[in-house]
Amino acid sequence: MNYAQIYGLMNTVASEMWGKSAITVKDTSTFYSMGERVADMSEVGRDKFLGVIADKVGRTVYRNLDASVDFPGLMVDAYQFGAMLEKIDVQPFEAVESNWVNVGGVSFTPSLYNINKPNVSAKYFKDSATFQFNVTIPDRLFASAFRSEGDMDQLISYIMNSFETSMTLYVSYLNRTVVNAAIAEKMEGGNNIINAVTLYNTAYGLTGDDAINEDTALNTPQFLRFLGKLVRDTIKYMAEPSVLYNDASMVRATARDNMHVLLATAFVSAYETNFQSDSFNAELVSLPYFYEYPWLSGPSTTEPTVESTTTIKVQTKSGATVEASHIVGVIADRQAIFTGYFDRFSAADRNNRDRYTNYTVGDTQQSCIDLSENMCVIVLKDPTITPAT
Repeated sequence: MNYAQIYGLMNTVASEMWGKSAITVKDTSTFYSMGERVADMSEVGRDKFLGVIADKVGRTVYRNLDASVDFPGLMVDAYQFGAMLEKIDVQPFEAVESNWVNVGGVSFTPSLYNINKPNVSAKYFKDSATFQFNVTIPDRLFASAFRSEGDMDQLISYIMNSFETSMTLYVSYLNRTVVNAAIAEKMEGGNNIINAVTLYNTAYGLTGDDAINEDTALNTPQFLRFLGKLVRDTIKYMAEPSVLYNDASMVRATARDNMHVLLATAFVSAYETNFQSDSFNAELVSLPYFYEYPWLSGPSTTEPTVESTTTIKVQTKSGATVEASHIVGVIADRQAIFTGYFDRFSAADRNNRDRYTNYTVGDTQQSCIDLSENMCVIVLKDPTITPAT
């Protein structure tokens, strides 16, 4: 297990999320795992039949196509892993010739004892990130500033509440940061990045001054209808078995209830204000259930805009720098972006000699990105990618 200390990164992220500082390029590669193939392990640590499964892993999650989509929400795994997550993938089989019809023929060859190995692959996620908060509460040094013990207790209560709130905020920002990292990794790969503005202009034959761009798109009612349809269609396409939405040519099908649908506030508010509110049967054109994000990296230091609230600046695992804005949607399998290991702890250490108590609360998280799972990103403007030097 690798542990990365990310308190510095999280302080930077928090400052940007609060609008205290401008959005900068962040090296997020130390705190998330992309998964390692078993090929990186020695022969000693693999099974002897497939050669892809590691011996002795604390917890294994099996990954396959969704067999039924009627009640997929009942199939829940809490992801309380041990030190390392192993994900085993079994791909669909291909049909072969039925040999029984050839019995007695000149070319007939019995095939009863042939070895037919299933198409199985495995990935291992073992990188974790950790940070903590510390605060000291003295017994008597506060006393002279208050008229009563009740007043002092109220201050201490607010301090401890802020202590816990800080942890909650930082965990939320860590989750948002791993989403940004997944978007950047996907953009560097160069596939499943859907430029809705380009699609719209092409579909309607718009060129020159007639064409829309990232600045005018969300003020164009017809484009908002187009974008709403694109989101709904993509959700349905991703639910069908295909290799279209992942980076490993794996046959995947993501049921609706097993899917992240993340949409930018800038798009949602424009859609609801300019289109859905004017519809007689709004439920027929409403966006599918989604999670709305006000901003990805923060509002920057000025009044929030469509550009600033949909911007990421991320250094990927390879060292490439991805700078992108106008990211209006992310649709992904829940196993494409997930938190595999979570460990929150708290402690109190009493110093009776000097009459104070130190309180600590910490968090360890295993954030995982798996681009062999279904995922696509909807943008209004192509990203800028600077390869690693």
